[in-house]
Amino acid sequence: MANRRILTFGVFVLLIGIVAAVFAAVLVTDGPRRWAGNSSAIDQTIGFSLGAAIVGVVGGVLLLVKALRSGLNEVFEVYEHGIARGSQSWRWEQVISIDTHRAPRDTGATRFLGTNHRCVVRFTDGARIRFDGLTEESEQLERVVRQHCPSAGPQPHGEQRWRRFGVGWLVVGIVLLGAVVAMFAHLVADDPGYGDGTLALMSVGAIVAFAAGVMCITTFFMARRKG
Repeated sequence: MANRRILTFGVFVLLIGIVAAVFAAVLVTDGPRRWAGNSSAIDQTIGFSLGAAIVGVVGGVLLLVKALRSGLNEVFEVYEHGIARGSQSWRWEQVISIDTHRAPRDTGATRFLGTNHRCVVRFTDGARIRFDGLTEESEQLERVVRQHCPSAGPQPHGEQRWRRFGVGWLVVGIVLLGAVVAMFAHLVADDPGYGDGTLALMSVGAIVAFAAGVMCITTFFMARRKG
C-alpha cells in the first residue's frame, strides 16, 4: 500500500489549507482597504477561503494520521491460500463481501484524489481492508482477490445511500461554512445596522448552517474511511 503517497498527498492537502487560511487572514486585515466599495466580493472570498482552509487542514491531518498510523511501509501480501496485511492474515474462505466503487469518469483529478477506484474487502471475523486509487496497483489487487473469491459479492444490504453522495458532502459543507463566514465578515466590515430581531434570526441561521457544514464534511471523510 502506497502510504508514502498518502503521506505526500496529506501534506499537500494540509498546505492548501494553511495557504487558504493565510489568504483569508490577509483579506480580513487588509481586504476592506484594498477592495473599497466591493465588500460583497471580499465577504465571499473570505468565506470560501476559510471553508477551503478548514477542509484542507482537517483532510490533511486525517490523511497524515492514516499514513503514519498504518506505517509508511505497509503492504498487502497475496498468498495461495489468503491475503495478509502486516501481522494480520485471512484465508480466502473468510472473505464475505467485496464492494467496489469507481468514479463515473476517470480523470486526472480523480486519479490524483484517489477517488477513481475504491475497494473494501470484509471478512468473517469482522475485519476489513480498504484500498483505493492512492494504493499502488489497486485494480490488480482487486482482480486477484476476486479471482480467489468468485462467490463474494457486495454487502447484503448494498452500499448505504448516504455514502453515494460522495464528494457532494464536501462541496455542500464548504458552501455552508463559507456562507457563515461571509455573513459574519459582512456584519463586521459593513456594519449594516440591522435590528435585534434580524440579528437574532441571522445568528440562529448561522448556527444551523455551521453545524450542517461540519456534519457534511465529517460525513464525507467517514464515507471515505468506511468505504
